[in-house]
Amino acid sequence: MAEGARTSGDSGRGMTSGRAGGSLFIDVLAWVFMTLSGLAALLSAAWLIALSAHGPAAAPPAVGEPFLEPMRAILLLCLVHLRRLCAASTGLAAVTFACALGLLFRWNWARLCFIGLMVFKWAQGLALIALLFFFPDFARAFLMLSPAVGVEGERMLVLIPVTLLVMAFLTLYAWVAAKLVSKPVRREFVEV
Repeated sequence: MAEGARTSGDSGRGMTSGRAGGSLFIDVLAWVFMTLSGLAALLSAAWLIALSAHGPAAAPPAVGEPFLEPMRAILLLCLVHLRRLCAASTGLAAVTFACALGLLFRWNWARLCFIGLMVFKWAQGLALIALLFFFPDFARAFLMLSPAVGVEGERMLVLIPVTLLVMAFLTLYAWVAAKLVSKPVRREFVEV
């Protein structure tokens, strides 16, 4: 019988991968996150190198419109800490890549770390939603919405679509975390 094929005793609950006893879910999850985090790490590292070559950040230009004034403060904050943000992004992408690689090898520490990353992503998504709802000037300034848009327009253009998109990703992260703590998946991983 070919490696990776279903056996007669297989319950049919999950597909098997090319690795004996490994699930296709873990393989696909690992490869997707290795690809995405690898690209993110390369992009963040390139930004970090480019920023390091240019010396200290300059103050952002005047924004001109009074309703965009909160954006000037956000730009200044980002410019001052842009190197740190890029370094943190590169580090997070590298950790995600290492965890995804560990998932591919079925190491238990990688599964636990990946669950931690999903929890971190949850916190990040909830923080974004809180920022948009509790600091409406942030959303208005970040998206450069004119005051003429109004509260109802802002809600339709920003709050509802962004909240739905973030909630979709949070649901995906929760599903991945739930699969990683399930008994069949836990059995695939070895203690290292």
